[in-house]
Amino acid sequence: MNFQAFRMRHAFVSSAVVFAAGAIFLAQPAVADDSTKFASMAPRVQFTVYEPKFTAGLSLKSVAMGSFDPQAVGTTPGVCSKYLTATYRTKAKSSLEIIESAACGDPGFPMLVVDSFKSKGSKINILTTCPNPAAVSDTDCQSGSTASPADLLKKYGEVWINLPSTSVSPTTQIQLKTEGLTVHQIKRIVRSIAVAKF
Repeated sequence: MNFQAFRMRHAFVSSAVVFAAGAIFLAQPAVADDSTKFASMAPRVQFTVYEPKFTAGLSLKSVAMGSFDPQAVGTTPGVCSKYLTATYRTKAKSSLEIIESAACGDPGFPMLVVDSFKSKGSKINILTTCPNPAAVSDTDCQSGSTASPADLLKKYGEVWINLPSTSVSPTTQIQLKTEGLTVHQIKRIVRSIAVAKF
């Protein structure tokens, strides 16, 4: 399924090293079958693992651990070495992917802001792919496009959240990628995110 991840750039640690999001998927990761496995991976990473309690009716299909590209994080990546990916799907086209790591990256630029709301103590933006390929900032992302943000969100949505970590890393960074979900559903997913329990 193409989430158009090539439109995003990740800047690691100091935001100085940029690489394509697809490059972080290196080795064949271990896969878990249910949400209890999600929490069981917590001892294997250096950040606090979170999971959503509400998933808009989507079923958890896999939880996998991956390694960041050494070319992006360097030979001594510290906490920026591993990440977790949880994939939720149904037979329909709707899907949710949650990528968790220490605070090692940031959203690609530019992105179109579909909606903003307050949750988890901060302002959170629901983003979608910029319809203007010539855009140089978020403000001109919509220029020249007749597609509505709601229509674009049906194809791809993205949310970035930073939450406190009780592990080595002071922050857990969560990236949500969605397809076929509404603003209301995405907000409910974000608000339901809590520390994964065994």
